[in-house]
Amino acid sequence: MKNYNRIYILGAHNLAYSYYKKLKAACGNELNYNELICVDDKNTVHDESIPLIKKSYTEFILDYLEDQNHYHIDDTLIPDHTAKHVFLQVYLELINRHFPKLSTELSTIGSDFKPPFVYKSENDSIWALSYSTWTCPADCVEPDICPHTQKQRNWDFNKSLQKQEFAQPNLNALFHKFSCQNILHEIAHIPMKDIIQNVSEYSYALQTNPPQKVLVATHSHCHGIIGQFRIESKDSFMV
Repeated sequence: MKNYNRIYILGAHNLAYSYYKKLKAACGNELNYNELICVDDKNTVHDESIPLIKKSYTEFILDYLEDQNHYHIDDTLIPDHTAKHVFLQVYLELINRHFPKLSTELSTIGSDFKPPFVYKSENDSIWALSYSTWTCPADCVEPDICPHTQKQRNWDFNKSLQKQEFAQPNLNALFHKFSCQNILHEIAHIPMKDIIQNVSEYSYALQTNPPQKVLVATHSHCHGIIGQFRIESKDSFMV
């Protein structure tokens, strides 16, 4: 049985509330945790007894990362799959907070990477990706045998979504991935230690040798979202 310290759920809407109830019901049977907390700056709480952090997703994640005394190796985050690309927004906002001499702009993703489903938005700077061309069951945990095809799952964004697929010659670029793992039934999570590592590397790069372009991906085995932006110096163009 896996033990967690704090489980943070992004959202307090219907889907997030269903996650809260399922995780609470599973505590002591399928997993253990010390605290279960929702994060939402909107008035959508279904139960006033639910522990709630009233912050936007981006504000919460950045505040957490900046308070090292609050770190715990067994903290984890339940993403909101109905939200826009949260970690892309985290990366953009970190620059707004701490690097006033830098500016950002969403940038078209130039790549031949073509899983079965690709939906492009924001002038091709954000792609929603999937290996399935069918509607997956809500409770699918992406097992080795696909419930739809009844065959061995031979695809995995953990393996196929690689930096070289999006590399641009002679360009200082950064590619960070946030891998969603199954925690319970249809509920996925991203360990906070993985978030800390990725964002710390990004912050260090901004301080030492700012990348010209940054690609951020959040994904599971079967589904994902990627976004790209460029970084410019406010004093002179970097790209």
